[in-house]
Amino acid sequence: SYPKWKVILLLDQREQRCQQTQAKLRQCGVECEVRNLPIGDMLWIARGTRSSSGVGPSKEDVEVLLGAIIERKTASDLASSLFGTRFDEQRLRLKNSASLQNPTRLYLIEADSLSKEGQSSSTGIAKALHTSIVSTMIHLGFCIIRTKNLEDTAKWLRR
Repeated sequence: SYPKWKVILLLDQREQRCQQTQAKLRQCGVECEVRNLPIGDMLWIARGTRSSSGVGPSKEDVEVLLGAIIERKTASDLASSLFGTRFDEQRLRLKNSASLQNPTRLYLIEADSLSKEGQSSSTGIAKALHTSIVSTMIHLGFCIIRTKNLEDTAKWLRR
């Protein structure tokens, strides 16, 4: 039996702002670790520990995925991924994550507004962003979470 369980947010080490994100999450009280994730930018796990050290996973620990895969994008990331195939590839990989049984797929979009970051709301890019978000929600069944910035994201994840 595992007497101690902790909920931990795993961050993908390939994420551009990984260290900054980890620092902000810890500042907001979110327990998190960085590692190479097979899918998504963030995954929630529960770790059952038998050891008393409690620092990082040990060989006797067990980790259980808590069923949520989070793909995080800023508006500029999302806009740049629309040009090419990266956006569709990422969404399909998340949708077809067969190794997980019915996970919740969250697309976390970090932007004050999708028409900011140098874009006017009347541009084709802003309209394409809105269309891609609606498509992701309706056709692929993802949950869309909107936050203003990294601090807002950390607060949302802490809830």
